[in-house]
Amino acid sequence: MSMYRYGAGMNPEENTLKRKVTLWQAAAAVLLVAVILLTVFLIRSGRLSERVGNEILNYVRADVSSAISVVNRMDRLATSKTSSDIGKARQYVYNMEQMNRMYQSLYGHPIHESIGEAVAALYSDLENFDNQTMSAKNSTLDAQKLLLNHLESLQSLLSPDL
Repeated sequence: MSMYRYGAGMNPEENTLKRKVTLWQAAAAVLLVAVILLTVFLIRSGRLSERVGNEILNYVRADVSSAISVVNRMDRLATSKTSSDIGKARQYVYNMEQMNRMYQSLYGHPIHESIGEAVAALYSDLENFDNQTMSAKNSTLDAQKLLLNHLESLQSLLSPDL
């Protein structure tokens, strides 16, 4: 008969200690897996965020190009189609403004620091162009050129080459 009360490996203090070590090892392994998964998630979300920003910028560039195309097709003299074209150009400017707001709400800053001023100038140009069209007294060529210059300036401002 053995002099010890507990046989080999039967000591309750040793079993409790082994269980604590095993629990800590399991917790550390779970924590390590969680950190790895979080890192992967953050890397992917950063890439996604960058892609979203680039897509918004591409939409704004497309709207600027479309507005330029509409303004280039306008007649020099006011016609019944001119009001419709001004409306289309105004829709493109409105979409640029909304895309900029979306970008700003996502990233905390506008697409470009002067895009707000550019959009305000475009609205002013469109209003001037519309007024000249309604009066039908003068050629709309000057208003068309001013609008086109502002659109082309915005296009160069948003150019990916810069």
